Amino acid sequence: MGSIRSLAKHLELVTLGTVMALLAPNAIAAAQTLTHTAGGSLEIGLSVPELTPSNLRLLRGMNDRSILQHMRVIDSLGSAIAQLAESRAQNAGVRRYAGQLVADHLRSLMVGDSIVRTSNVVFDQPRRDSAGPLVRIDIDQATGDTISMSLFHTLDSLRAIPAGRRFDRTFVATEIQMHQHALAEFRELQHVARKGPVLAHLSAEIPVIQQHLIAAQELASTLGP
Repeated sequence: MGSIRSLAKHLELVTLGTVMALLAPNAIAAAQTLTHTAGGSLEIGLSVPELTPSNLRLLRGMNDRSILQHMRVIDSLGSAIAQLAESRAQNAGVRRYAGQLVADHLRSLMVGDSIVRTSNVVFDQPRRDSAGPLVRIDIDQATGDTISMSLFHTLDSLRAIPAGRRFDRTFVATEIQMHQHALAEFRELQHVARKGPVLAHLSAEIPVIQQHLIAAQELASTLGP
């Protein structure tokens, strides 16, 4: 658990140093909007929003290397967001949900790192490690992929909300939207991944995303407006 907390703390420090100036009212307004949407009637299910044409172009232009980086960003910042909720949420169910998110994101990170270290997946412009013939895979984010900035905004928006019922509702509503979007993306990326280990990683994470989505929707229905 210490390594999880260290990761989250590191990401929070990076957030403060690099993107705080970009935030302020817009991010907080987004969180307030999410709280409002969570307050109405909620249909529990696995429906997902339709991806935009620009989002589809981005995903379909990815290679295995950028897919892994996309997943790494989601897991790294997703765990930081959940770590914040685990420490700040007042509702016990929300805290348990956040703890499960942290554990699952960390597990996914470890799987991705294992693929990078051990797979014979051929990435664009690989570089050979000077210590031997093994290829060191350099993971680069796809051009135009704004997932890291989006999640940094989400993290800092939540950090601006004090502990209380509003924080709990906003966090859960945010997780619903994040998991709906991730589910749509991962389903699309199943058709884009070129090599077995990356495709297997994607496919294994889809049921986890579905479980997280259902759990968040059920929580939202108990938190009320």
